[in-house]
Amino acid sequence: MDLHKNARSCPKSRALLVKRVLEEGWTVRKAAEAQGLSARSGYRWLRRYRSEGSQGLQDRSSCPHQSPRRLGKKDRERILSLRLERLSQAEIAWKTGIPRSTVSRWLRRWDLGRLPQLAPPEPVRRYEKQHAGELVHLDIKKLGKIRSVGHRITGDYRGAVRVPAGSLPTWPSMTTRGWPTWRSSRMSARPAPKPFSSGSWLSSPIEAFTIQRILTDNGACYVA
Repeated sequence: MDLHKNARSCPKSRALLVKRVLEEGWTVRKAAEAQGLSARSGYRWLRRYRSEGSQGLQDRSSCPHQSPRRLGKKDRERILSLRLERLSQAEIAWKTGIPRSTVSRWLRRWDLGRLPQLAPPEPVRRYEKQHAGELVHLDIKKLGKIRSVGHRITGDYRGAVRVPAGSLPTWPSMTTRGWPTWRSSRMSARPAPKPFSSGSWLSSPIEAFTIQRILTDNGACYVA
């Protein structure tokens, strides 16, 4: 139960009020003042207890008893069926003529606000190869040649390290804030490859063992 942060009473304190009035002979006003409530509130909780029992001391929903403008059952079912067809919220609103905010509110209530929630995530597929070279994972990462302590330690952004032009062989796309970037794998570290030079990266592993299959991402140097 989520009580309001300024609530003066809870089901237990209301039960204590009822006990003091019905069993211990307290007056309603005195029992209500002991709980920090008005006499009117004390009579209300006493009346609910007499008509509904202990269940009447629980908090009630603040929703109105009648909502004439509430979305109808058929419209809700139509929203749900279109969502199960993986239509977006905007598409559902356009097809049904229902405001997009209403569509979004109902989808959130059903925990279908995002398309991936329509189906459980695909389980992880694990595999194990018997021989070296059956499947080689090939990837690259960016490395920086650090010459001195940087701004993360000194706090001074003015001391950017600059490498003299021509001191190292670089391509135009290999410089970031003046320091050369490199590409490396677990096999070797070399200058960043152009798309047409990515095949040369396989020379080292091919010399070590016969490669049957290679797995990479969709990097430009692989798909060009």
